[in-house]
Amino acid sequence: MNNERIKRKFLAAILSSLLFSGFMAIGSSTMGNPGVNYLLFSVIFFVYSGAIIFIYGNIVSHLLEWLFNRFFQPSKITSLCSILLHGVFGSLIGLIGFNLSITIMGFVAALLYGIIDHWIKTRQNHGRSLKPLTFLVIAFFIPSLVLGFFADMVDPFTEEEAQDYVVTLPEYDDFPNTAGKIELTIHGFHVVRENIVKKNEDGTYLITLKETGTRGTEKAVWEITYRVERGASWLEKGQDEVRPLFTKEGIEYYLMK
Repeated sequence: MNNERIKRKFLAAILSSLLFSGFMAIGSSTMGNPGVNYLLFSVIFFVYSGAIIFIYGNIVSHLLEWLFNRFFQPSKITSLCSILLHGVFGSLIGLIGFNLSITIMGFVAALLYGIIDHWIKTRQNHGRSLKPLTFLVIAFFIPSLVLGFFADMVDPFTEEEAQDYVVTLPEYDDFPNTAGKIELTIHGFHVVRENIVKKNEDGTYLITLKETGTRGTEKAVWEITYRVERGASWLEKGQDEVRPLFTKEGIEYYLMK
């Protein structure tokens, strides 16, 4: 096994893992800051898919090349068959587990590997430069730029959409459904319920629900904050299990969940 083949397979594994990870990340990058999330999800997919491609994919590719070199004459047909067989072997993991999604993803990733490997081999055989490969790397970063700069203009994540993730929860239906506050009297307690919204630079929102009740020297303050991005919300600060209850006897706490 010569060094040129090892370098070629390594380069093919790197580029196919990078492009496949970027392709998978596009569909997972609609939350928060899509441009940043695209890069983050790409790293995650690259770790998992790259490990499989570098180990399983390289072994299969080396074996296929050895078989085709030994038993077949070079031609366009044999090259095409070799590339397609990369895809077939890449889909085996999903086929064994009867998982259609993994089958398709494995086929696409392995096919990318086979195409890039063949392209590099062809250029090496003709003494051509591999500089065009840099365009594949550039192609990987293009979605990050597009998603980062244009996502908000195309499909902005609005404050109203962010509110839907919090104020529509049954336990908070007595709070204002938009930023603001309401005041009321409950058993002599002056109760103020506030909905406070802050938009972050990354496109996410912090939605704080605050409840204050006072009656003479009795006072209770309850506050909770959620961070919301497109497609998800999570507790940022506070306790979402208990909340004050204002009764004739005084302040009590009850479980919301």
